[in-house]
Amino acid sequence: MFNFVEGRSAEFGVYPFCWYLYSGIPSIIGLNVVFAYAVLLVWPTRYVGELRVILIFILIYSFVAHKEIRFLLPILPQFCTVLGDIWGYFLETAYVKLHSTRWVVFTAFACTISAQLAASVFFMGWHQAGISPATHLILNGSHAMKQPIIWVLMPCYSLPVHTYLHHSNATYEYFTCAPTGYEYDAPNLQLGDFRSIDLNEFITRKIHDDLDLSPDFVMLYDYSTQVVLQSLRSISNLNYKICGTYFHTSFPFDSVGQEVQVLCRLRPIVTISQQL
Repeated sequence: MFNFVEGRSAEFGVYPFCWYLYSGIPSIIGLNVVFAYAVLLVWPTRYVGELRVILIFILIYSFVAHKEIRFLLPILPQFCTVLGDIWGYFLETAYVKLHSTRWVVFTAFACTISAQLAASVFFMGWHQAGISPATHLILNGSHAMKQPIIWVLMPCYSLPVHTYLHHSNATYEYFTCAPTGYEYDAPNLQLGDFRSIDLNEFITRKIHDDLDLSPDFVMLYDYSTQVVLQSLRSISNLNYKICGTYFHTSFPFDSVGQEVQVLCRLRPIVTISQQL
């Protein structure tokens, strides 16, 4: 109803009609997209059933304005079936018939597998990996606090807050991309609008001259760190420091920074003489 009948999926972002063909599918099968497209075009009769399922699925979902890679997962088995058969056919043919040039096929197969493995290691262990250590720092730091206040000043979808942060008594402030007309506790902010937000005004509105509302931890991308630090120090007259910096991506774009940083509130040390 929401996506098709009401057509409101566009409120989450709009992509071109052919986005799945040039971006979505290459994202899930990698370099194999070259072989898949070539064989499906040159030899469609070999994969009539799989091709029918793939084309109908992509055609239907292409009419939906909002597109995501995860929407393609239902047809991933069809792609794997086609790719497995393609490589099996070429490897068998090369081994049996192409005695003098079989090394070309074997080399192509080895290069493709190596590239896929390298990409898997990079994207699983390096690319956009700054979220996990940053949240661990916050969890460890807030563990002994009764009611910590944690701000995530990052675009929506940067962090599934309640998946990574589990303090039962914590107060969280974070942005969402909820469609307009729906009531949520967190501010509604579209992903592409984050860099245009006035963070100084946001911080002023949240604290309201009440120091008890000041955050104990702030998680953010590096491009907004200095603005937030200056705002917190000037508005609340409290001291904050960068207590964690973690590499996030080699390809910063739009509202995604190269590093994830955590700001920690420094609480004054109360001496025995001050207590007396």
